[in-house]
This record gives sequence, structure tokens and C-alpha cells, in this order.
Amino acid sequence: NAFTEHGKRREPEIAEWVRAEFNIESSQALFHAPHDRRHLATPDGIGERDNGVLELSEIKTTNKPWRSIPKHYLRQIWWQQYVLGAERTLMAWELHRDFVPVGEPQFQWVDRDDNEIEKLLGLVDQVINTLIARTQ
Repeated sequence: NAFTEHGKRREPEIAEWVRAEFNIESSQALFHAPHDRRHLATPDGIGERDNGVLELSEIKTTNKPWRSIPKHYLRQIWWQQYVLGAERTLMAWELHRDFVPVGEPQFQWVDRDDNEIEKLLGLVDQVINTLIARTQ
């Protein structure tokens, strides 16, 4: 749809802003978790700090101002942190009106939350086990 297409067009521009401001490089790579190759993630950006800490970025566009990061995006971020072993993620989003950007991107750091990650792992494993049972 038009919103998805707008996001695809704007993501490289926002990714360049993230690189310039936070030294997190754009990525389109697909990663799997070390302990389960079925657990996959594609963060929008990856940066490694001098101390070896891995940081990610996730980029979105929106036509509605956010009071906080929507929960479904937080789940996506926590999943990516689990898969890659990252400690935190820069969530960057750009507000638009009628597909015209409004101001600079906004951002917020999201720290790793192992309790939320455990919940996600339980749900994902349930889905995988259900799918496997249906094919047998």
C-alpha cells in the first residue's frame, strides 16, 4: 500500500541520518539466533562499539505522532536483540503528513528486556511446534 511504499522510499534517507548521528550502519542482512537457526531477524542497522557492545537500529515512518513506541514495534526490537545478542536498539521514526516528512527523525533508545524476550521465545516456540505437528 501507499504507506509501505513511502516507508521503503524514506528508509535509506533515515538510515543515513542514523549513521551520521549514531554511527550505526544500515543493514539488510538476515540473521539467525546462535541456538536456533529458525529464529530470524533483519534489523535496519547494526553498530559495534569500541567495547564490543552491539547496538541495533530500527526505522519506521508514521503519519501519527507517538506518545511512546507502539508495543508491536517493541516486540520486534526485543526479538532482534535476542537473535543478535544486542544490548540496545535505537528506534528512529519519521513523522509525515500526506507522505511529506515533517522535521527531523525522532528517536528513542530501547534497552534489552530479557523478561519480554522470554515471553516472545515461549510464543514463537508454541507456533513452531504447532506448525511442525500439523505437517506430521
